[in-house]
Amino acid sequence: GERVVEVRLTSGGVVEVTAVDGRGAALGGVAVQRTGPHASDRGRAVTDANGRCRFAALAPGQHEFVLLDDDSEAGVLA
Repeated sequence: GERVVEVRLTSGGVVEVTAVDGRGAALGGVAVQRTGPHASDRGRAVTDANGRCRFAALAPGQHEFVLLDDDSEAGVLA
């Protein structure tokens, strides 16, 4: 499945993504794709054993985070 979450950063900064299944258990090894406010502003990370990955030094504006290739029923931004 695929889960998309959009976040608007007013001053830029850091976003930590946590991937969990329908019961709240962490999903490690899930690819997360980020698209920022500019066409060339993209990034990709893989969640760790705790289901977390982090994107730092983000520009202000709209960012989209997509959890790829997971069977989870939820994607949570923490």
